[in-house]
Amino acid sequence: MAEAKLDTKAEVKKEGAPKKKILMFIIIGVVVMVLLVGGGLAAYLLLRSDPVADDAGGNSAHSAADTKASKKKEENKHPTVFEKLPVFTVNLNSEEGEVLQTEIALELPDAHVQESVKQVLPKIQGGINKLLSAKRPEEVKTPDGRNKLEVEVKGMVNKIIGAEGEDGVLSVNFTSFIVR
Repeated sequence: MAEAKLDTKAEVKKEGAPKKKILMFIIIGVVVMVLLVGGGLAAYLLLRSDPVADDAGGNSAHSAADTKASKKKEENKHPTVFEKLPVFTVNLNSEEGEVLQTEIALELPDAHVQESVKQVLPKIQGGINKLLSAKRPEEVKTPDGRNKLEVEVKGMVNKIIGAEGEDGVLSVNFTSFIVR
């Protein structure tokens, strides 16, 4: 009889253990879900960029106007376009017969300006050849000399295509530059 009571208690303990494991898995699952939902909500609130919602009750009408203006600018802004020019190899203005070989990529504000550049490309190439061949090696070997050269090429190309400021060439990039 004593053995029967012990067996019954052992069976009750065995049946209670799986229930506790299932209950533990359910609790852990609920905690994980709450953490995931809370983390997702926190990430959403922190990463969204809505200046009107971030305004602490100040001048929200002014902020809304600024937001609308900035959105219009973003809609009107097109991605910049790069036009890679052919390789330029010119004799520099020196007695030693040094040669400059360079590749140039023009950064343009949009495809319309790119088409303007393509239409007058031979004229641009000729102008750059003249500009480069007039330089002395000392002028183009230094970083300051290259920066000056970038400004000169930019101005010349903008003059040829009839553009000014942000409507023309945004930058001149020497993708390779070798003086021999």
